Amino acid sequence: KCVMKAVELFLSDKPKEHDHLNLIWGADLDQNIQDKVTKRCEEAGFKDICWIQTGGVIGSHSGPGAFGIVAMAAQA
Repeated sequence: KCVMKAVELFLSDKPKEHDHLNLIWGADLDQNIQDKVTKRCEEAGFKDICWIQTGGVIGSHSGPGAFGIVAMAAQA
């Protein structure tokens, strides 16, 4: 639930280049969530979507099932 909310916040933020998108996943992130994220990002117009598995994650309110999303800002 919070992963999809994070994706929607990301998509509604500043303009981004849509050629490439990196999605970061940690152990225990459900495949069903990954599929939903991929579909939503494709619907938003991202073309080359790459999932990258992360190692250990250190942060506040993080743990198994960590998720991250990275894209380049659109050029002005």
